[in-house]
Amino acid sequence: MMHLHPYGVEPEGNALLVGQAAAWNLRMRGLGLWLGILSDSLLIEWLHLLFPQELCALGSCSRAQLALTSIEDPWKAFLLEHRQDTCLTFLGTWKASVLGKKATYRSPKTALYSDVLYQPFRVVRARLDLREKESRETVSRISRNEFFHQAPCKQKPFIVRGWLSDDETKNERLFTHDPERICHAGGYEFKVKDFIRYSQNNMDDRPLYVFDKNFLDSTTVLKEIRYVPSDEDADDLFRYLDKEWRPDHHWLIAGGPGSGSTWHIDPNGTAAWNLCLAGSKRWFFAKSPPPGVHPSADGLDIATPVSVIDWYLAFYEQARTQIFECHVHSGDLVFVPSGWYHAVLNTELDGLTIAITQNFCSPQSLSHTLRLLRDRPHLVSGLGAHKHLYKDSSCLGLAFKSKLETVLQRHRPDLLDVALNELNRPSSLWAKIVHSSSFADAPSSGGFHHDSLSSVVKKQKNNKGRTSQHVLNDINDTTGKAEERTPASSIFTFDFSNVST
Repeated sequence: MMHLHPYGVEPEGNALLVGQAAAWNLRMRGLGLWLGILSDSLLIEWLHLLFPQELCALGSCSRAQLALTSIEDPWKAFLLEHRQDTCLTFLGTWKASVLGKKATYRSPKTALYSDVLYQPFRVVRARLDLREKESRETVSRISRNEFFHQAPCKQKPFIVRGWLSDDETKNERLFTHDPERICHAGGYEFKVKDFIRYSQNNMDDRPLYVFDKNFLDSTTVLKEIRYVPSDEDADDLFRYLDKEWRPDHHWLIAGGPGSGSTWHIDPNGTAAWNLCLAGSKRWFFAKSPPPGVHPSADGLDIATPVSVIDWYLAFYEQARTQIFECHVHSGDLVFVPSGWYHAVLNTELDGLTIAITQNFCSPQSLSHTLRLLRDRPHLVSGLGAHKHLYKDSSCLGLAFKSKLETVLQRHRPDLLDVALNELNRPSSLWAKIVHSSSFADAPSSGGFHHDSLSSVVKKQKNNKGRTSQHVLNDINDTTGKAEERTPASSIFTFDFSNVST
């Protein structure tokens, strides 16, 4: 069902019903020659250069220009960038907040066909309907006692229902107990009371939400909540680092309906737990990039729709068989394994959704963290205090890896040895063959020789029906023959036990 836009904007596809020529004439008549020939995206960029008085003057020229100048982004940018440390009086839309009065809509008589202008309205309508849709639960449940013993080992998402009882969640008090306190949302500062007013009344297609790394450092309310996981509970290896070298790791998260984080991977190869204190969230998980999500080759950027609802509307039906998902409520705790893509949508319509979260480096994810810091050191995150001391982020990442290995060598040397051995061990069958053959020419290296390796390859060519297990048998036989020719003290041992067949 298509909802009626207050200014008469319709999706571009509807222009086929009236004919392209008629739709073009409506556009040119409503926007004028010079504005009509520009793309909608370019028009919106141009609107960001205008002041409120100019936007109002332009909007008074025609219904089409009124619809164009009523899109929220230019008004939002102006208000947030030009307000002077005063309380934000939010009146339901950013335009109304700038002008100090609520907007009145004209009854549209002619339509403007534009996906760019219609999409924000469509997203807002969808966020109101989303909670009513049935949510599948494909994330496994686990008990609180088993959580940190089993979840990191299995490397898949888990949920604990009722981690906190209702009286332990303290509802919204963690966030709302000091209305004058400053919080950070979307790169801007708000007083808590102003953000609450905004979250309860906005019609944004991408609502701002609080993601504040400093909020938990000074609040005393957190101590009143029992059973909040500690560094020791999660066995967070980053806790051994000095405070100035420990990456940002815990945050308070708060937002109204429709807010949330789009698809991403947690930084520094870490896993995470997320404890919902109030409201409800819908979680989506994927081991590899789901439809509509495209990471760059270096992993630095992820191209994805601008909001979770945008992705949901466009790709959810295609992705539902490839992802895990669940709906959590106040008191539930979620485990996010390292390296997994995930997205979160706040679905509580009657108030704020509030959560606390912490990223941690578990013993099971240590090799993943070290591999990321070795192969992609530029992806290091949460060390802003040290950025100015290093040439670039790659140098900073390598320095952090060195610091981490140093403290673990002092506090957890056995764990570090296991992680480094796993890090340096070839993971694929071909990598193991190449790695082992590189030792063939060294007289004291052991392993198997080139002629033996060639015999393995020839067998494969002569019998294409042989499986990967047959390859392993040939390699092991060849390795055994090499051991007979090589002194035991100089044999280099290769472990093929973890190769998948």
